[in-house]
Amino acid sequence: MAKLTPQEVGLFQLIARSPDIGDGWRQASSVVWTLVESFTRNELIEKDVEKLRVRLSPRGQIVSEYLV
Repeated sequence: MAKLTPQEVGLFQLIARSPDIGDGWRQASSVVWTLVESFTRNELIEKDVEKLRVRLSPRGQIVSEYLV
């Protein structure tokens, strides 16, 4: 896997500091959702398009431990 870009690292940091609304999900504003949609490493995050929420996948949680 190639290194994460600064924008991707920023999204990880934003997800990590956002409040957990249950089961690891974080609510995303419409502005943040544009970042979530442009995130191409789908193996690292899970997206709920209907409710505009995002959470780290198990693999994403491992990556996040090293970033934040």
